[in-house]
Amino acid sequence: TKANAQYSVVRIINRDSDMKSALLILEYEKYADSFFNTELQDKLQLNEITNLTICGYSSDFCIDRTTFKAASLGYKVLLVQDGHTTHDKPHLPANKIIEHHNQTLSMHPLVSIANAIDIVKGERVVQAEA
Repeated sequence: TKANAQYSVVRIINRDSDMKSALLILEYEKYADSFFNTELQDKLQLNEITNLTICGYSSDFCIDRTTFKAASLGYKVLLVQDGHTTHDKPHLPANKIIEHHNQTLSMHPLVSIANAIDIVKGERVVQAEA
């Protein structure tokens, strides 16, 4: 059950096995980092996935921590800039929080950002290195 969960829910959807890519959909449960206390890293390595597209909830926790951790582990990350969300906080509205995290995460050399429509059209994908 959701109340007993010990980690973030991560749905891995293979987009293209030739590109060694996966789409991660994050939902906050207990830990913001989807790699922490989970088998995510093992599953990605087992399936030889090197490129991740990340979207989901919550911009300021799961998206932030998991995107940065993935890039720090050497994964090439495409963050769906209009594919993650949060809620207003007392100090900042949600749209500014999302904007902030898109900007700061895109500063990592292995993280790029794109709109969902560009990804769906195939105009922006994370390319595997030859």
